[in-house]
Amino acid sequence: PPSAAAAHDVVVDALFGFSFRGPPRAPFEDVIRRWAEGGEGSPPVLAVDLPSGWDVEKGDVFNTGYQPESVISLTLPKLCMTSFSGRHFIGGRFLPPPLAEALNVTTPAYVADDLILELSPRPGGGEGV
Repeated sequence: PPSAAAAHDVVVDALFGFSFRGPPRAPFEDVIRRWAEGGEGSPPVLAVDLPSGWDVEKGDVFNTGYQPESVISLTLPKLCMTSFSGRHFIGGRFLPPPLAEALNVTTPAYVADDLILELSPRPGGGEGV
């Protein structure tokens, strides 16, 4: 219920992973709809890896209208994040440098021993490091 969410400072969206396919189904579509509606007194939502119900490559293809306030992408941002407009963080040094080099993947430049980095918005949308 909305009153349960309002009793907290933040809601963590970890309903689905990046391999989720198809439109959100019961009972989760109702949860995502409530997050999308937000409203005064609703706590901010932090999505883990990508917003639940989004296609990993194309974003909100089912037009849920859900845009969490923040997302923390694990390892690397997913393609869908180019249509995200909130605060975007990347977390975890899960990709060893030799593997990243072999795959020709550019990983974020973390500072010292940091494990999380906020990505800066690019002019015209999307993110940059």
